[in-house]
Amino acid sequence: MTTAIALQVALSGCMVLAVVVAVAVDRLHNPLARTKAYQVRRQRNWLAIGVAYVFLYMARYSVVVINTERVRGLLGVSKGGYGIVLLLGFWSYATFQLVNGHALDGCGGKAGLRVGTLGCGACCALAGLSLFGLRTAEHVPPATSLVALGVFHAANMSCNTLGSLSVVKINSTWYTKVERGVFSGIFGVMISIGYFFALVVGGWVYRAAPFYVVFLTPAGL
Repeated sequence: MTTAIALQVALSGCMVLAVVVAVAVDRLHNPLARTKAYQVRRQRNWLAIGVAYVFLYMARYSVVVINTERVRGLLGVSKGGYGIVLLLGFWSYATFQLVNGHALDGCGGKAGLRVGTLGCGACCALAGLSLFGLRTAEHVPPATSLVALGVFHAANMSCNTLGSLSVVKINSTWYTKVERGVFSGIFGVMISIGYFFALVVGGWVYRAAPFYVVFLTPAGL
């Protein structure tokens, strides 16, 4: 076993341990003397939403596969072009934080989470299928690849903000002011696991399958 694989296995164990600790702390920290039934229901809620949030992260960072020499060569995208794709995504994320935050006050967290996750899945599926088509085409101008990647990434990030904000809105109703410190820790665990799936598990997918499967994986999940 190589050092890299050993580290990834150790990280996998740490992610499982983090979830166990989060569940235990959430159960033990009970300043309002919540009933056991309430605590169990609340934990089921954030565990299910946490899984959705992890896959939102995986969808968000699937674009990093383009920043590999092999994929850039296949698509004809330069490092500068990759930077443009990222810039479009960053601006989309920043802009739609405001737009989607206002929209959630009207439609609610549950509806926002459904639309956000389905939207991210659709964007990743379209990106993966488009990249498959671009890879198999005889000749595709680099500008076409760049435009397609930029559009899909910007759309993905707009849906990602809706899903992410919905996670916070839904869970804030389950935790009062004196309990939200614990929820902040739980949310941090979700983010860490999201990064792990996006960068480590995504790397496994990249090494085991064609590069466009990195986009199709979060779409399927």
